[in-house]
Amino acid sequence: MNFPSMCIPKTRITITRRDIIKKLSYLNIGEIERVILIPCTKLEHQNYQRVYIYFKQWYENPLAIKARTRLMEGKDIKIFYEDYNFWKIFANNKDTKSDTHKENENKEKEIEKNISTSVEIHESNTPDCSPPPSPKRQRLH
Repeated sequence: MNFPSMCIPKTRITITRRDIIKKLSYLNIGEIERVILIPCTKLEHQNYQRVYIYFKQWYENPLAIKARTRLMEGKDIKIFYEDYNFWKIFANNKDTKSDTHKENENKEKEIEKNISTSVEIHESNTPDCSPPPSPKRQRLH
């Protein structure tokens, strides 16, 4: 069974597809079909990404059954990936064949192509981006 697919609504921009596949493969919860990373920017200029994870199949071991059951009940699961950092994961409520996902996948491929040619590769322990300082200065009285 390949349902449900998973969504990580927010993770650091430095997390790669490889990081996600490596961690999920280690947990042995299912055979991954694809991972889609969608870069996002909030108004506060904090960059992050949303991740969709699709399975070819879920495995039938105790951890996989427990994770899948929680997701199907509308609950979240937490997967720790670095020391105290974790992903809060939910069942993906989007149709796996929707046009939006196809558009996002195409956009992701184009972004990856641009990144690979024009941006430095940062270490995986790079901290989250913080908002730039406010351009307005307050007067002290």
